[in-house]
Amino acid sequence: MRYCIYQRDDLVWLLRHTRAFRGGHIVDVHVSRRHIFDENFRTEVLAGTTVTLLIRYAVSDVTAGRDLRIQRVARLRCTGVTDFSFFEQEGANSGNIDAFQAEWRQGSFRFWFDPYGEVYVVCEAADVEEVCAPDRLANREIINEWVFQAREGRLPTAEWLLGRLDEAGLPCVWRPDTSEPSSSSGFEWSGALSHDPSTDDLGRGAVWVQAYGPLAGAAFGLIVRTRDRDPDRSGLFRAVTEIITRQFPGVGIGAEAIAPRR
Repeated sequence: MRYCIYQRDDLVWLLRHTRAFRGGHIVDVHVSRRHIFDENFRTEVLAGTTVTLLIRYAVSDVTAGRDLRIQRVARLRCTGVTDFSFFEQEGANSGNIDAFQAEWRQGSFRFWFDPYGEVYVVCEAADVEEVCAPDRLANREIINEWVFQAREGRLPTAEWLLGRLDEAGLPCVWRPDTSEPSSSSGFEWSGALSHDPSTDDLGRGAVWVQAYGPLAGAAFGLIVRTRDRDPDRSGLFRAVTEIITRQFPGVGIGAEAIAPRR
């Protein structure tokens, strides 16, 4: 799902759809600046600033007669940024969204992500790209996570994924998750991939994959997680994401340093 925010009505939609990101938290912030060369003054000048925030939050949704808890990951990209601040004092965590306020005034948007105004962005326009999944985090330390929702196609099986990895020269062992019935968790199947048959699903190099069916207008979704931060050990994680994105059209959003909720 992608939505552009250019005027006041778009801002109303954002607040209603996200429910003001209630109980969410900012997991990543990226700032980029574009410069152009001024030939008159023979120097580079700032031509625009973009601030991108990755926000994780959860909502309740009634799907197929079930009250399902939905986890959403939204990428809010603010363009034409004229002012922003991410201030964090020692011992505080400005990533938690205790309050979210937004306003549209004289062609500019103002977003506040905390009640004290220490996290805010002022910009000319914004767009939201979002993926969602049943809200069930694995009971394990999570370092890297990637959520993908396909616009079309049928949900692949774990056997299909194993076959594609074999073709890529990365044969793996698959350990299915039998801890919770799929009907109650919202997932069709889940389990761990590993190169080493002796490595359990918590071991280094292992990748946890969870698959779910149609949700929020998408054909299906996949969540790929790992507890490895070492780039030399994350090859399997990257291979799985590349196989999925090459085969299916859709949106994938990733974030680092995501820990289970307590």
